[in-house]
Amino acid sequence: MPYAAARDRLLASFRDERTQRVRSIRLCLFSGTTRMAETLATLGAAERVTHVELRTNDPDAEHAPIAGSFPGLRGLTCAEGELAPLLAAGAPRLRSLVVTHPWDRPPVEIAARLPAVALPDLRHFGLFHGPCSAEDLVGIAEHPMVRALTSLEFFSLDHATRFPFEALLARREAWAHLRRVLVTGHLVPDEVKQRFASWPAVEFVGYDRREVIAFDFETRGWAAGAR
Repeated sequence: MPYAAARDRLLASFRDERTQRVRSIRLCLFSGTTRMAETLATLGAAERVTHVELRTNDPDAEHAPIAGSFPGLRGLTCAEGELAPLLAAGAPRLRSLVVTHPWDRPPVEIAARLPAVALPDLRHFGLFHGPCSAEDLVGIAEHPMVRALTSLEFFSLDHATRFPFEALLARREAWAHLRRVLVTGHLVPDEVKQRFASWPAVEFVGYDRREVIAFDFETRGWAAGAR
């Protein structure tokens, strides 16, 4: 929600003693993290923030580094251009990172969509909404973070049928350790899906993501299919 509304709701909530026992705060923000981090710090609640999803779509938004602002953060969803300021000091407990591509921006190099710092606890990585090429899959496969991942996701409604499925199949050996590889299945022909029958880790996800509601709550902090 917008910063002002989220701030007022938090301040009102923390007047209730029962709220003091809350162990997980999940934020969906349409502005930068700096002001919200300051608000939560005054409430002594910054360490209880476990998931943050940013929908700023604003390259000039002010972001406070995760490590100092939300030290207990487990799940982060943000645009590719927000990675550098948010991860400037790392994110020691981050387990899920989903990087989105703004719909109104041209494609960028895969290196700009991948974390440039070590994330020791990262177990899930997702690329949402941007195009993905065979060369991009090579860049991801060679990134140091991949060795520790248990799940990987490529989700883009606008580019689902243009996903490089042949290149994904070629990466099977490099990604054999992954328990789940999620790929958008919207409008993808059945014959393409059948080619992955012998690779059970690959799951095709529908446009409303109802098949992975529980997984989204765990990794991103909310679920699109829960509306």
